[in-house]
Amino acid sequence: MRITRLTLSTEGTRLFRRVWAAVEPINRDACADLPDGALDLMRGGVPAPEAARAAVATLGARFGGTGGLVVVDRRGHVGFAWSTRTMSHAVAYVGGDVEGGS
Repeated sequence: MRITRLTLSTEGTRLFRRVWAAVEPINRDACADLPDGALDLMRGGVPAPEAARAAVATLGARFGGTGGLVVVDRRGHVGFAWSTRTMSHAVAYVGGDVEGGS
């Protein structure tokens, strides 16, 4: 599986920059105490799906909370994991295949 880069329209780029400016500081503060988790595991050669599951398990064990994430490794392999009741997610692959759910 491989992910390709999408290009935003001019209006989409403007909207992204506006939203990112507001969201990025909140995201940074919210994640300040979290371990790198999935990123560290993938750097060590753990496949993306396994790294995602381990990171979500760590989140639950360390903080007693629920959450989810989608990770993509440098080769384009995707991993989904969540401990919430549902989590909408999707990925579109080159060639038209789509994988997702909630």
